[in-house]
Amino acid sequence: YAVIAKGPGLRRDRGILIFASHGSAGTDAAVEYLTSRDTINDLAPRLSTSGAGGYQVLLKVLADRDQAFKTEYVTHHESAPPPVGR
Repeated sequence: YAVIAKGPGLRRDRGILIFASHGSAGTDAAVEYLTSRDTINDLAPRLSTSGAGGYQVLLKVLADRDQAFKTEYVTHHESAPPPVGR
């Protein structure tokens, strides 16, 4: 499995994007998933269009010998935007 997470940055106009997995194949697959036109077209409608909050996306990555060969969307969670006083 792999996780893609987006959150607020230290400044209002910045954000943090994290790609995480137990192995490099999962991390590589998550990066490719978010940067591939076909998969981003599948993911974008699922996420909120406001962009104010963050999100976490869970992907199932099938790999052999540390090479991913199939990546599937599992679920996602959106978080609330940061407080106004931040």
